[in-house]
Amino acid sequence: MTLWLADRAFLEALPRQIDWHAEKARALAPDFPFDADNKHSEGVMEAVRRYFNEIEPPAADAPDVVKMMHWGLGYYLVKPVSQDPSRDPLPAQIHSQTVEMFAYVLYAWPELKTWLPQSFYDRCRDFAFAHCGVSGLLKVSPWWDASTYIPVTDMRETNPMGGHLHPYKGRHAIGHSVQPNRLMHEVAKREGRSNADDYLNAAQTQARWIVEHDVTARIELTRGAICASPGSEQYPLNPKGRFRHPEGWVNFNAAWNVALATWETNRRQQAESASNATSDTRFQ
Repeated sequence: MTLWLADRAFLEALPRQIDWHAEKARALAPDFPFDADNKHSEGVMEAVRRYFNEIEPPAADAPDVVKMMHWGLGYYLVKPVSQDPSRDPLPAQIHSQTVEMFAYVLYAWPELKTWLPQSFYDRCRDFAFAHCGVSGLLKVSPWWDASTYIPVTDMRETNPMGGHLHPYKGRHAIGHSVQPNRLMHEVAKREGRSNADDYLNAAQTQARWIVEHDVTARIELTRGAICASPGSEQYPLNPKGRFRHPEGWVNFNAAWNVALATWETNRRQQAESASNATSDTRFQ
C-alpha cells in the first residue's frame, strides 16, 4: 500500500496480468492441483472457495496490485485465524499483524474505491474495528521486550531452537503496529467514530515505549525487523523478478514504524520544552 500511494501512476500503467474470473474458474475446478500435504494447509482450499464465492470481485480493469490487495484481505476475511509455521509459540488465533494489514487499505480507500466494491470496504472496516482491541494491536507487545529474545550466543547450530527463532524471524517486529494505529486513527475520524483517539494514543504509547527501552539498535533486529533494503530480484520492485514473500516491503514498513516512533517522541519532547507551546497537546 505504501508503494501504491508512492507511485500510483506507475502501478496503473503496468500491464494487467490477473484475470479474476479466470482465476476463479481455475481455482474452483475439480481438478485444481493443490498440495494438501504442505504444512499448515488445512482449510486453505475451503477459504479459497469462500473467497471466490462470498467476496464481491474487483473491477475487471483494476491494476494487478489492487487485485492482489483484494485477494490478500479477502482471504483473511474468510480465514482470519493463522499460526506461524516456524513454531512461533503463539497459538492459532487472529494476530494483530493480520488485523493491521487492513489499516492500509482502509486508509487508502479514497484511492482504491474506483476498482474495489463498497461491500469489500464495509467488510474490511467492520473486521478491523472488531479485532483491533482484542488482537492486542493497541498494546505494547510483550514480545518486543529484549528479555524474550533468544541470545546471540545460543545461535551456534542450524535452526537450534527447532524453528522458534524469535526475534531473528521478524515475526514480532518491534513497532509493527505504530503506523497501522496512526492510519486507523485517520480511518476512525473519517468514519465519525467516538473512539478515534484510542488509536492515536496507542501509537504514541508504543512509540514512546520503543524509544524509552532502547531496543531499536539491537543487532538481533536487523533482519526482518528494521532492515529497509528489499531484495532487488523481488516482484514488483523488479517487474521481471521472482514472486517471493514480500520481505522487502515488510522490512521497509517496520523501519518506517521505528522512524515514526523516534519522530513522535522527539515531537513530544520538543512540545514539552517549548516556551511558546501551541494548543496542540497530543505529544505532551
